Amino acid sequence: GWVKVERKGSLKDYFAATVQGHSMEPTIPSESLCLFKIYSGGSRNGQILLIQARGLSDPESGGRYVIKRYKRVTPIGDEVNRGEVLVRLMSDNKSFAPIELKKKSEEEISTPAIFVEVISKD
Repeated sequence: GWVKVERKGSLKDYFAATVQGHSMEPTIPSESLCLFKIYSGGSRNGQILLIQARGLSDPESGGRYVIKRYKRVTPIGDEVNRGEVLVRLMSDNKSFAPIELKKKSEEEISTPAIFVEVISKD
């Protein structure tokens, strides 16, 4: 279906989805309808992202995707020396432990979209 949002400009790279779970509260309340923008590149560090990675499972739902704050721990360029990239997926709700991903390259972590805003709370 369609959702009306108050944004200027083209919305062709945006989509809305209902977010379930409490790990990103208070930023994203459970059952909120949220606006996302298709990720097209740039720094992911500190951003709230829709993330998929091999072997990743949402601790709340068991799903293949999570919405978390992305923190790259391995400095850019250091993967050549260390052989892997360490990424920490952080919840805004401190009662949820971070998810750590160790990958041979950052491309193994798919970030289809970036969180823009909460459109409505249920």
